[in-house]
Amino acid sequence: MGLSESDLEAITLYERGMEKEQLGLVSDAVSFYKAAEQINQHVEKLYRQERVPEAIQQLKDKHGKNVAHKVDEAAVRKIDVEKLLASWEHAEAHAPKVDDPDTWNDGDIVVKIGKLAVNGPSEEVAPLIHLPGEVWVHVLSHLIDTDPESWFHFGMTCKRHAYFAFGSSTLWKKLCYLIYPHQIYEDRTLNDPKILYTRCGSSWKKVLRQTPYVMFSGCYISVVNRYTSGGRSEFSSSWSNPVKTSTYYRYLRFYPDGLCLMALTALDPTVVVHQLSRKNTNKCIMENKEVSIHFDPATHPHKIYIGAWKISADGELQIRLYEGSVSYNTFYYYFKIKNLGSRPNSKLSWVRLFAVEKDSNGNDSPTGEEVDFSWENEKPFTFSRVKSYTNEL
Repeated sequence: MGLSESDLEAITLYERGMEKEQLGLVSDAVSFYKAAEQINQHVEKLYRQERVPEAIQQLKDKHGKNVAHKVDEAAVRKIDVEKLLASWEHAEAHAPKVDDPDTWNDGDIVVKIGKLAVNGPSEEVAPLIHLPGEVWVHVLSHLIDTDPESWFHFGMTCKRHAYFAFGSSTLWKKLCYLIYPHQIYEDRTLNDPKILYTRCGSSWKKVLRQTPYVMFSGCYISVVNRYTSGGRSEFSSSWSNPVKTSTYYRYLRFYPDGLCLMALTALDPTVVVHQLSRKNTNKCIMENKEVSIHFDPATHPHKIYIGAWKISADGELQIRLYEGSVSYNTFYYYFKIKNLGSRPNSKLSWVRLFAVEKDSNGNDSPTGEEVDFSWENEKPFTFSRVKSYTNEL
């Protein structure tokens, strides 16, 4: 039995609410959820019945049949990854047999083509499988240059590919040379991968694990929801006050030459990230593409602030905002660079925020005091990759 038009409308509104919630727009999300429930009060159950199985199947098609299975995190942490990779050195890749379901992975292209019953060549294995390991490592070294994400995905396809992608110190060394010479460290010796290699026990993997860095292929975003209580109307019989939700975002983007861009705005990432660029001559975020002839960047509410960044010896990220919201102050932001789950260096946790008064020349006044600001209500920044950013690097 198919869904009615009203049920489809309810599910659509519910999905829009989920999209808004993912962007941190809680107030907008609640509005869509309420609208969906007004059409069908069981919309959440309906969504789970109709959409969740489809989403799981799509994930299985893309990432394999085990993608939806839970794993024992404690058992995973006990795995000796280096030993496991070494054990796959002589692993052989076998194509799945179309007539044997036990060998299937739902993401295998051979199975997909086989199910279509397309008349094609009888060979099940591509000739690439016979390439020597040295050739694969050479190819992967070029892939790291152009698209590191694809290098990682290649390594996750099977045991043999995992050994080529993650078991070779050559590729980890390549990654270190792509990252550390382009960072801005207080201790300039940290820009030399050879020195880092020696300090980290002659292990390129340890260099990446122990030496923090910032990424340039995206921006760091902080989403803050603030709740304020409103007042009841004079003759209201409600026991509770209405609550208003306000959402704002902080954006940070870093460049290899030490430039940092910052934006504080209520505009969501779909509007901001592609305008957060040093090429944006207006130095502000436009809500729409149409620009008034009377447009004045100085009075625009969604400004892009310019500063400089560096990383201290203990891994603390320091940002000096010399063109901030108040012209006579220099603002300083301090963050700790952390991992976000399995994503390295993808989280910036607040450490300190303060300002120093400028002198007549625009430099920090030698007699100016450091005025600290509270950041208790702020949220950490998380990294979000933006493909178009690679064109500016």
